[in-house]
Amino acid sequence: PGSRRKLIEFSPTLTMMTMMKKRVKSP
Repeated sequence: PGSRRKLIEFSPTLTMMTMMKKRVKSP
């Protein structure tokens, strides 16, 4: 979980993209 948090803070855009992709996969 720590690494994930760092990634979100390091690349907020990447997190947004992942969230969007996850949303599409899990409506």
